[in-house]
Amino acid sequence: KQSERSLKEAFNSLLEIKKQKTKERSWKTTENRLNQMLIYFGEDKLIKDFEIDNSGNELVYGLVQHCNAKGSKVQGHRLRRLLNEVFKHCSQRGWIKSNQKYF
Repeated sequence: KQSERSLKEAFNSLLEIKKQKTKERSWKTTENRLNQMLIYFGEDKLIKDFEIDNSGNELVYGLVQHCNAKGSKVQGHRLRRLLNEVFKHCSQRGWIKSNQKYF
């Protein structure tokens, strides 16, 4: 059964783990990047919408293109990398399929 968890729930779950394992500055940077993505995607976006079978790669590509258009290619790649970490976290919990890899 697919998860009905929101992107915000997935981000908060990952943040709890990162808060325990990383320095405050790193944790705050991660929190800020996740918040940027919540603004872009919306808090209620379901994590299952990001599965490749649901054309989730197009959502991720759109985020990277949005950053590129704003002149911030490096930030787009950072956000994509962080999203991959979120997807791995969700996969380990059984919230999404485990074969989610984005360019």
